[in-house]
Amino acid sequence: QHEWLAKDVKDLAPDTPVVVFTNSPLLDYYTRWNFQTSDAPEIREILSKFDNVMSYHGHVHQTLYNRIGNMSSVAAMSTSWPWPYPPVELAFPETRSNRHDPSIATDGQGVEVIVLSAEGGMVHYNPIEEGQLTPFMQDGFNV
Repeated sequence: QHEWLAKDVKDLAPDTPVVVFTNSPLLDYYTRWNFQTSDAPEIREILSKFDNVMSYHGHVHQTLYNRIGNMSSVAAMSTSWPWPYPPVELAFPETRSNRHDPSIATDGQGVEVIVLSAEGGMVHYNPIEEGQLTPFMQDGFNV
């Protein structure tokens, strides 16, 4: 797969916006719960020639944003069941949703709307339960 990806992006100019969709995050978020992709460093290296890479992932079932080098990484909100946040410091803690009661089936669930342009992107989380978004997230945020 690394060979395929490298070949696929080889002739693209560095200013080409790149969007990547994965199941697991392309960062070591919390390896104890398998919240990572084992070959993420190799993938980030292949994509390092680009000015701006947007990586969208699921798997962690929670709101999350991170930035490593040229790659912004945004997690999709859970559409089934929410995971608790693992005991780690977040690079951008303002993107951690307010979880009121994990015993409520819809706590932490919702949908995510992503608007992309050549200049960047805007992420909007739309939770099922009220009061789950931090002030930073309420009107969407730029990535």
